[in-house]
Amino acid sequence: MANYRVHIIESLKPEELRKGREERTALAAILRQLGVDCSTYLVVNKEQFIAALAITTSPDQEKHVPLVHISAHGLADGSGLSLTDSSVVPWSEMKGWLQDMNETMGG
Repeated sequence: MANYRVHIIESLKPEELRKGREERTALAAILRQLGVDCSTYLVVNKEQFIAALAITTSPDQEKHVPLVHISAHGLADGSGLSLTDSSVVPWSEMKGWLQDMNETMGG
């Protein structure tokens, strides 16, 4: 059986961040109760988002099959994600990163 690690990447709207509305902590607690290894990342800008994605396939993660859960708001026009600082992650960029992750993991 594969050894999975769930990577929870969350980028909240500023008002959600101020009010403490987050799902990563609750989801991580449930996963840990179920015996699932997980890591959480609160990202507020595109640089942090890219860094969190990179961690999922870093060499020290080799013994785990990464599962990535992204919690963020989509743009009204459906073209991508909006992060805490209002920076945009277009789906076209996301596609490239996810394809690279898949290739790195031998998929």
